[in-house]
Amino acid sequence: MKTTSNMYRCLAVPLLICGLLLTGCRNKPKPPLPPKPRPTLNSLHMGVVAFDRETRVYPLSTDTAAAKKFINSQNNFEDSTALCYAVSESLKLFDVPALPPFDHKFIITFTDGDDNCSTDKESYARIPYGQEYNKAQRDLQAKRDIEAHAIGYTTGDRPIARETELRTRLVSNGGDYASATNSTLILPAFQRIRNKVMTTVKTLELITNPGNFTAANPKYFRITIQPAQGNGRLPAPAAIIFCSLVGNRLSVVEPRNPWISFDESRSIGSRNSKTGKIHIPLYKLMYKEPGNPKDELNIDGIQVEISVSRTTGFRADMEDTKNTDDAGKAIAVVLVLDCTKSLDPVFGTMKAAAKNFIEELERNLR
Repeated sequence: MKTTSNMYRCLAVPLLICGLLLTGCRNKPKPPLPPKPRPTLNSLHMGVVAFDRETRVYPLSTDTAAAKKFINSQNNFEDSTALCYAVSESLKLFDVPALPPFDHKFIITFTDGDDNCSTDKESYARIPYGQEYNKAQRDLQAKRDIEAHAIGYTTGDRPIARETELRTRLVSNGGDYASATNSTLILPAFQRIRNKVMTTVKTLELITNPGNFTAANPKYFRITIQPAQGNGRLPAPAAIIFCSLVGNRLSVVEPRNPWISFDESRSIGSRNSKTGKIHIPLYKLMYKEPGNPKDELNIDGIQVEISVSRTTGFRADMEDTKNTDDAGKAIAVVLVLDCTKSLDPVFGTMKAAAKNFIEELERNLR
């Protein structure tokens, strides 16, 4: 009995310790759950082609700080210009196999317009002098998924060299052209193109249930858009635009709201095979003051309501949603920058505007 009693006493100690440990575990507060991962935001890839007689390339990369350093390192000692050759070469940056598939691709060219040595290059060897802009245009148009923009610059009162070619040859696939006729307009020109890029990326998408929508019996949408305020401007009003869905095409109902526009030619819905819903893109949705059409306002909020009547019965409905979240998209932008001696008075201004362009994209697309 003594032995048995000692055995129980010996067992009691570790059991007591285990019990205390278990009690401590039960009473110890649970560690907080790890924070949910934030949604993957846009993967912004920046590339740069700096050109004079030759080209110097920074390949497409998510290291935007290095892209800005590359721009900062450029000089403008050479007076010969291979503008069109540089534009054609910039297209090659998108073809690197290791890059992800991009949802949006852009080329933005800044130049004073003249080209005097592209035809010296092997890829332009058979192009007659004066026809190099046509070849650049053909190269751009062959890449239908790349939106090409251009900025033309001139010093003094003289016109921008070859501006007609810049507007008509180096802009393609929905791109835009901006001019800077003095040094103070370089930054606004870059900002204008930047806004175009962001508008293209941040496309609103309407999602609605399918139905037999005809011209006699359409589905109506009332879209209320609230612009962002700030920048010292007076508050802009919310604007309402009415649209109708006939078949799978969305169109603005007359009379149009002069503040709001989007590319109606591309607002054609497609059926989602999993949900059965119709997805209708509103490409390049823009809010502009009628009295100042160049001043595009950022969109802060959007409300979508539906009805079977143009004038009454509008309501928000769970079946109809909007998707303005561009998270997860891969975006590629290549800056093609003129680094010739003719830009001497404003070369630093151009580099600063190009770096600001990148910084604003970083701020808005990440």
